[in-house]
Amino acid sequence: MGGQALKNVIVRRYLRQEYFETWNNKVKPLLSQITSFEKFDLITAYHNKESFGDMDVMVQLSEEASKNPKIWIEEAIAVLKPLEYTVSQQISAHVDDLQLDLIPAPHECFDFAFNLMSYNDLGAFIGHVARPYSLSLTTAGLFYKIELSDHFTHKVLITRDFPKALTILGYDPIEHSRGFATPQQLFEYTTSSDLFCSESLELRNTVRKNPRMLVVRMLEYLELHPNLRKSLPDINIIHRISQYCPEFEKNLQEEIESTNRAQERHNARHELFNGILVQEWIGGQTLNQKLFGTFMKALKNDAELTELLDRPQLPLREEVERLVKKKWTEFQLN
Repeated sequence: MGGQALKNVIVRRYLRQEYFETWNNKVKPLLSQITSFEKFDLITAYHNKESFGDMDVMVQLSEEASKNPKIWIEEAIAVLKPLEYTVSQQISAHVDDLQLDLIPAPHECFDFAFNLMSYNDLGAFIGHVARPYSLSLTTAGLFYKIELSDHFTHKVLITRDFPKALTILGYDPIEHSRGFATPQQLFEYTTSSDLFCSESLELRNTVRKNPRMLVVRMLEYLELHPNLRKSLPDINIIHRISQYCPEFEKNLQEEIESTNRAQERHNARHELFNGILVQEWIGGQTLNQKLFGTFMKALKNDAELTELLDRPQLPLREEVERLVKKKWTEFQLN
């Protein structure tokens, strides 16, 4: 997204009519040939958008392609035959002087992801509004974040029903389903939530990193409307969620208890196996650090050690030490 992924070929903006003609007559028929796609659709922009710098397409991968992305990537490149392409979590490919972005939806989350990414930056704006309430709006659903420590965060799924997610976030899902014609309507919708606070958008940092047109215009909109709420409203977000997801509080408590147990086990496991201990056991302080790093990587991938550390009843430290020394001897022989 954004139309800046391809560096070595000419890409240009397409006027509205040419853009949709290219979609219907060229891109859509090509994508229909890709067997790894269970379904796909052109992501919706605001209706009065006059020109386009790229073409964003949401795709639902087959189960096999979801497990092995190489399958769909190779098939898409073979079908599209682009002059240039880049691959990250999506494919950006050159098709008829246009940057085509193929964006995989998380498995079984096509509708949620499609709605979230529709209407340009609207989903990102709503995500910013949600963040101060420990909510995370992603293409895989709406989540509640549990901060268990400075280094450990766990996300609890609230819903993958997009209209319900909007309702929890204080937005009108019917208005969203009707769509938006102009950027002004996107800005008005963003600020319509009772969770909205202008400071929570944090858009100035976004502009410095990536000056997207709509983000800049959103900042201008906020400056022109100084009376919009600037501080967070006092809303019990857990109570709000439970109104629409009655099982959430029970599930949340179970997730917290389960995650705490997992964190405790992780800490106990770390006490039994860590780099400092391994150095003590094999005299690693005198080893070449590159060699020691290679050995540690091999240990972390070792099935026998993993099985020992994953036993329901944690092993004694002496058991781990014996196995590590054994592995060190084998490592030296190889």
